Amino acid sequence: MENNKTIRFVFYFLWVFTLLLQAYYVELRGDEAYYWMYSRHLAWGYFDHPPVTALLVKAGYFIFQNELGVRLFFILCSTATIWVMEKMIQPATLKLFYAVVLSIAFLQIGMVFGGGMFAIPDFPLLLFTALFFYLYKQYLEQSSWHVVVFLSVVICLMLLSKYHGVLILGFTVLSNLALLKRKSFWLIVGLATALFLPHLLWQVANDFPSVNYHLFERSTKGYSFSYTTEYLFGQPFVLGPFIGLLLIYLGVVFKPADLFERSLKFLIIGTYIFFFLMTFKGRVEGNWTIITLVPLLYVGYRSIESNVKLKKITYYSFAISIVLILSVRILLTGNLFPLSLALARSLQAKQWTKELKQISKERPVAFMNSYQRASLYEFYSGVPAFSLNNVWGRKNQYTIWDSEAAFQGKSVTLVANSPIAYYDSIRVGSEFLPYSFIDNFRSSSNVLIQSDLAPPVIIKPSDTVRINIKFNYKNNNIRELESNKDYPSMILYSFFQHGSDVEMRSTNFVLRDSMFGAYQSFSLLITAPKIQGQYDFYLSVGTGWLPPAINSEKISFIVE
Repeated sequence: MENNKTIRFVFYFLWVFTLLLQAYYVELRGDEAYYWMYSRHLAWGYFDHPPVTALLVKAGYFIFQNELGVRLFFILCSTATIWVMEKMIQPATLKLFYAVVLSIAFLQIGMVFGGGMFAIPDFPLLLFTALFFYLYKQYLEQSSWHVVVFLSVVICLMLLSKYHGVLILGFTVLSNLALLKRKSFWLIVGLATALFLPHLLWQVANDFPSVNYHLFERSTKGYSFSYTTEYLFGQPFVLGPFIGLLLIYLGVVFKPADLFERSLKFLIIGTYIFFFLMTFKGRVEGNWTIITLVPLLYVGYRSIESNVKLKKITYYSFAISIVLILSVRILLTGNLFPLSLALARSLQAKQWTKELKQISKERPVAFMNSYQRASLYEFYSGVPAFSLNNVWGRKNQYTIWDSEAAFQGKSVTLVANSPIAYYDSIRVGSEFLPYSFIDNFRSSSNVLIQSDLAPPVIIKPSDTVRINIKFNYKNNNIRELESNKDYPSMILYSFFQHGSDVEMRSTNFVLRDSMFGAYQSFSLLITAPKIQGQYDFYLSVGTGWLPPAINSEKISFIVE
């Protein structure tokens, strides 16, 4: 027993200490800086994620105003996840349990270095997933009031960490439909829903931005066989590099002994099938299946512990894996990766933000379609920045904030996201960021264009259709569209297929400040594409030479 205490102390001490050290020295990545921007505007929801990530960043940054502060509570989440799993599994051999944990690359460096000490929503999700199953196991044995209350709170926190929590709950209920007959189950549903209600109200107040984006607005390039093969061959390495294949195999072949293990089996199989089917819709990110880590670790360790041959395989896997993982961590901490790697380029923010700040002085910086670079620039320079989104990008949290409103009429630095021959540029690794200066900056991203088109619109090739449109604002930030004669606001429309633009046309319709109002309607002539097919149609406002913004909902056009 005393030996176990020593092993446990050494493991957790080294785990936390090395991750803290790494978190302090490694620059923020784009998504982490984006979540830091979340934390500066605390709310019950955000465009891409629920609010727990922002709250954890806020708490850590209050303690340390640097990269370590941004990541602090995510390190604690990963540590707490291991501790909860240890309590739930009750391993007979701590060395074996820690060997399995240390072989799971995601917990230290992640797939393509997206895990470890990085501030990402997956770590609070994993912690609350582990707590959910820890409490669910108790609930199956005895539904006491304190288990019911704690389970309700944990379910809410799991859903407020990442929307993938819905899959965990769904597959758990499917594994045990008798839950629907228990009064305490509906009490848990009621309490969890009540706690989750503020986020639902936020979604309602903002017209369901997360739901609309993930289910309807998200564009894909069309199905590619590589999406499926990449998913199938890549999944073992999400947990790996070597232990992942073994854990997945054990998770698939094991036979549940009770309702609790049945729920684990359903989550493992259900998650992999669900995201396999999602590959036919578009590319599936490797870490989307990370919710299987909790059941795979539970099932995998139990199987390994009772099998001498599997123990040997695990220890061999650990010996090789830990060398590779530590090597990557050392290279990452020392910023020793060659600039030819995308990862190395993504960790050069201090350099390019310093150079850009010197060039732009104290001007705010607008980044075309790049919420990541805008967030990194503001974090490292201390100068306001925002993502200037257009139809070739996507909406994001900067859209909800309408960050552009504060800079109307001011001088800004505009950074493009593609090469422009007559622009000066700064270098970011092997890439170049073109930039220019705009005086009396004007934009129209918060203009809302509504039409009388009822989707799907069915039309012949090259035919024209006359539509009626109205103009309004998405918020109370009124634009002065006629205040810069060099940047007139014109109405354009675009046809997209599989996320790529096919046709974009200007209507020569100049938008004026006097045209806004619920009772004013204007006529516009639209010409369909020449080639048959299904298209996504958008109405936009192009201000001056700036690319057209996203000003209407997506409308399905069928040219037949």
